[in-house]
Formats: sequence, structure tokens, C-alpha cells
Amino acid sequence: MVVGTDGSPAADAALESAFAAAEARHAPLVAVRAYVPPATQPAAIDGLEATERAALDASLQGWRDKYPGVAVTASLGVGSPGPMLINRSRGAQLLVVGSRGRGVLTALLLGSTGHQLMQHAACPVIVAHTRTAA
Repeated sequence: MVVGTDGSPAADAALESAFAAAEARHAPLVAVRAYVPPATQPAAIDGLEATERAALDASLQGWRDKYPGVAVTASLGVGSPGPMLINRSRGAQLLVVGSRGRGVLTALLLGSTGHQLMQHAACPVIVAHTRTAA
């Protein structure tokens, strides 16, 4: 199983869904975080990688505690999330990502990464939505 995460509230919804699905299926989980370093500051890449790694690890810690039976691998990569997640979908049981929708109408829509995944992923895709107050 694979989950895409970027530290946003939508990513929290994806992590919640992915950990629950992995636990139910007794499957390992790969958490993927993609980032694009600024082209104007190539010397900052090392520091940015460490920052992104720390953010990924921090975003997973609470879920690791809640789901101790789920084996999780954190994967950090440079590049666009769509192609990275499509590549990871090969051989995966399930791919989980968060929705980027805001508000009632746009919550029903997918962002560009969601569209790419729905069209090109090699496994089923879940687009997890954040809960809204009723």
C-alpha cells in the first residue's frame, strides 16, 4: 500500500485512511513525500532534504503510535508527486491521497495530482477527504 503525504490537512485524511486500510489488510505501507527544491538556491538542497525528511517522519509518528502493527517505510523524493506516486503504484494493493478541495463544491473536485493518479495509477486509488463540521 502507498500513501502520498505533504503535511497538509488533506494529507492527514489520507494517512488516516491508509493506516486503517493497511491494518485491515495486514499490509505494509509506504508513505511518499515529494518536494521540489527552489531552482534559485541549489546550495540549500541538503538543508531542504533534512527539513522535508523531518516533516515526513513527524507526520507519521502519531499514526505509527496509533497503528503499531503496520510496518511503515518513509520515502522522500525530489520531483512532482504525480509521477512519483504513479511509479509507486506499480505492485501496490492501493494508493491513498488526500483531496485538495475547499468548500462544499470544490471538495467534490480533484486536484491535478488526483487526476493524474485516477487516470494512470496501476492500482486502485482512494482520494480521502477531510471531515467538515456539520
